Amino acid sequence: KQTAEVVRAERDAGVTTFVDGMESFAAYREKYLRCVFLFRRIEFDLFPEEREADLAWFRAQRISAYSAAAILYNLISLLGHREKILLTLAADALESGDLQGACRLLAAIQEPSQEAVSLREELAGQMI
Repeated sequence: KQTAEVVRAERDAGVTTFVDGMESFAAYREKYLRCVFLFRRIEFDLFPEEREADLAWFRAQRISAYSAAAILYNLISLLGHREKILLTLAADALESGDLQGACRLLAAIQEPSQEAVSLREELAGQMI
């Protein structure tokens, strides 16, 4: 059900859905688990020498803010630093020139810190 809601939100927003191009549940599971694994690496600053490659994978897979948030908040007991992960993905989106994607990632943060709120406001001003 959660995946269907995310795909609907992605389609409504006109972004690539998490399931685009998938032909099997095995492909879905592999992509989902890879996201979880890479989120964990971001959360704990593991393998910083591979950070750019990890972020490039997210960009290449076109993981949307909707999918990222759904995965992160689904794993509430496993990933404690969800905001840090979303901020990292948003910073990467900005560096890649994707202002709208960065705004969506920041908007996906539940109960944001003051830093995230300030970034939201700053980027919202740039969107005008």
